[in-house]
Amino acid sequence: MNLVFLNYTNITLVLVFVKFAEEKLYETGEELYKPNNLTKRMMSMTQYTVADMMRAYAEDALDLANQLNIELNFSEESLTKLDQILEKYHQGIPKGFKKIFTKGPSEEQINQMAKIWGGYLGETIIKQLGGEWAMSNAFKNAIAIKIGETEIYPPAKIYKRIMNGSEDNVNTYFKVFKQDLAS
Repeated sequence: MNLVFLNYTNITLVLVFVKFAEEKLYETGEELYKPNNLTKRMMSMTQYTVADMMRAYAEDALDLANQLNIELNFSEESLTKLDQILEKYHQGIPKGFKKIFTKGPSEEQINQMAKIWGGYLGETIIKQLGGEWAMSNAFKNAIAIKIGETEIYPPAKIYKRIMNGSEDNVNTYFKVFKQDLAS
């Protein structure tokens, strides 16, 4: 499956899931999205944490990657594959003169992809380096990972990667952060 096709055509399924999860709604009559077990548990909870939500997004990232025949496994090496996926999203955004004639993803769609792939990046960071999901103390409404006194923002990083391209490479981001933690 072509990533650009996934980005524009099938994103509705992702947005439907995200809206259900975020609003804690799930209609059993008409099943528009078949949630995984973690998502079912999350949607049945009366309250859930930022960590629960981001883990569910990470699971959805795995599902999307599987649809693309890409295996992600929360390893440092898998971030190269993640970066390749994100490059396809970046290439799918019309630039310059093409903006006039080509419809790209909406801001809402880009933000949803940033949360989904940011969930995967964040869970990889947590599994490899430690830390926990939380709401930022430094920025209002920002989702962060806290490792000691340090905050990082995986969904924001993914948003920048989609918008700016390879200059915001997630693999390099991880390696530099890992080195900073070690020093």
